[in-house]
Order: sequence, then structure tokens, then C-alpha cells
Amino acid sequence: MIFQVAEAVARSIPVEWERAEALRALAEALAQAGRFADAEAVARSIQREWPRARALRALADALAQAGRLDEALLTLSPYSLDASLEAVANWAPSFEEIAPGSSLAVLRQATRVAGWVRPDWRRISELLSSD
Repeated sequence: MIFQVAEAVARSIPVEWERAEALRALAEALAQAGRFADAEAVARSIQREWPRARALRALADALAQAGRLDEALLTLSPYSLDASLEAVANWAPSFEEIAPGSSLAVLRQATRVAGWVRPDWRRISELLSSD
């Protein structure tokens, strides 16, 4: 009930950037409360790109912390390559909970794929893969 009231108040804000920031904060709160579908709906309704991206990143982080890594990765899709890899690196504890020792393997593969399009990530991938 409180989230519905907060959403109604946020949507009533007449200034677009202030409304976007209020909706971003609401989406982040919903994600932290485990209300992932509601968080995604609010985040995707944000008209301004930067607050929408921040809300989706917070949702992806919350999904990863909940062990829902496949959904977290899909939520990141509109992000830049660097931001996506940063998120994957930050999710290492979640990967470790699912399969101990897996976070380095995931990061190696993610940087390997990133290296297909960016030489700097190719170099990082090589460094991570050398034992």
C-alpha cells in the first residue's frame, strides 16, 4: 500500500526531472524490498535516460544479491560495456554462493567476450587468464 501511494505521489510531480528522480528512488526501494516486478515496471516507466539506467542497475544488483543472476544480466542489457562488467564484478559474492570458485571464471568469460570488441578488455582478459 505504501509503495502505491509513493508511486502516485511521484507521478504527480510536475517537473519532469524531479519526477524521474522520485521514480528512480522508488524503483530502488522496491528492488531492495524484493518487489522485483514492481521495481522493473517503475524503472522502465522513467522517461529520462540516466535515472532509468540507475534504477535498472539497482534492480540488477538486487536481483544478483537474491541469486537471480540470469534476470540480473538481462536487466543490465541497456548498459554500457564498462558498466555491465563492473556490475558483474560486483556480483562476485552472489556467484560464489551459487558455486564456490565461480566468480573468477565468470569474470574471465565476461572480459573475454568484451575483448572481442574492445582491445583494452582483451588485455584484461589475458591478464585474468594467465595463471
